[in-house]
Amino acid sequence: MVTMRITLCAIALSVLMLPSVLGAQAQASVAGRWEGDIGEKGKTEHIVMVMAVEGDRLSGTILLPTAELDMGSGSVKGRAVQFATVRRLGGEVYTFNWTGTVTGDAIAFTYVDEYRQFPMVKFTVKRQK
Repeated sequence: MVTMRITLCAIALSVLMLPSVLGAQAQASVAGRWEGDIGEKGKTEHIVMVMAVEGDRLSGTILLPTAELDMGSGSVKGRAVQFATVRRLGGEVYTFNWTGTVTGDAIAFTYVDEYRQFPMVKFTVKRQK
């Protein structure tokens, strides 16, 4: 009887912990180097994203031919990734909000200028091994 109770308690604890274990695995899968092309209307540039994850916090750097941007206020929740970048263009400071969905070795991103909310840019990066 005591053994059965201990076993049932161990099973219950394992089931309760499963979501956090699975979440940690999904979040950890975002860490690393990702590359793709970003742009629209025939004007694209290569983008490199180097991401690190600690718990649900995301940090990293975006490398473009014309800029290097730090990822701020980032998080990973399951397959959802979000962060912000700040860029100075023509004397103006712009904050861009990025959101992405992880599917295997790809992340489908959109980003939008926080103030104008247009244009929304969509692109995909792939994990580099």
